Amino acid sequence: MNIEKIQSAHHIQIVAAASLDAIGAAGALYTYIMTLHKKASLQCSEPERFVYFEAMPWITQFRRTFASASDLALIIGDADDSLLACEKLYFKDAYEVYGFMQRSEIKINLKMATALYCSIASHQDAFRSIQSDGMEFAIVARLIELGALHRECNRYLFMHGSLGALRLKAKTLSRMQLFADAKVAAVQLKPSDLESCGADFRDIWSGLEDMLSLVSVKAAVAIFEETSRHVKTALLFKGPPRNGEWLQAYNACIEGSRAEFVHETDDVMLFQRSLIETIHKEF
Repeated sequence: MNIEKIQSAHHIQIVAAASLDAIGAAGALYTYIMTLHKKASLQCSEPERFVYFEAMPWITQFRRTFASASDLALIIGDADDSLLACEKLYFKDAYEVYGFMQRSEIKINLKMATALYCSIASHQDAFRSIQSDGMEFAIVARLIELGALHRECNRYLFMHGSLGALRLKAKTLSRMQLFADAKVAAVQLKPSDLESCGADFRDIWSGLEDMLSLVSVKAAVAIFEETSRHVKTALLFKGPPRNGEWLQAYNACIEGSRAEFVHETDDVMLFQRSLIETIHKEF
């Protein structure tokens, strides 16, 4: 059993993908390992992205580098574990970590509950995702009963942002166009747009959420011209597409109601028209 492997290990490396979902799940596992009085290390490829999130337990303990002498690694999400030679256990997300703790009869304390709450809330866009269901509400209700600092988490998740992100949102909304009987809202951006705002592509989601708030819009799309031949695309859906196979054809990374992928094209406008037509058929 996984619980036995964790309890018998001497030094455990916890590797989280670069997302709040994975960071929170990793924090919950780290807290549990601390209760066992074992040595543990937290690793993430981009820890600097999350240092502002003071409500997340252990957020300042994440490092870019791997520990040198771990004998067990816990991998959260799609984190890169190719450089680790030790035994590995895999957890898809916070739900799987919560289920593991329940099955193993691990007592969830305040820090574990807070980390798991942050993870689930960020994964489901404050429970606004079309994929949210009763199971998630039941889990977070239980985590709040166990002491999760949900008000602090909500404040940092949904009431904090950077000046760069705010400027990018203004630019995104001012350039937004409606297509396909106003079912698709789309915007094109270039590197100079992000540079002038002091933002990066990850800041685009806030603007897409506002675009999606229009009553008729079913999908919001941002197309970013990374280079003359490569475009990075972010999509936010109000409801699940009838057929998501076209997203798989783009090798899209899908998380909740969000999707993101990179595509090679010689004609950005032609790519945008084709993408909008595909999305229109889905809704």
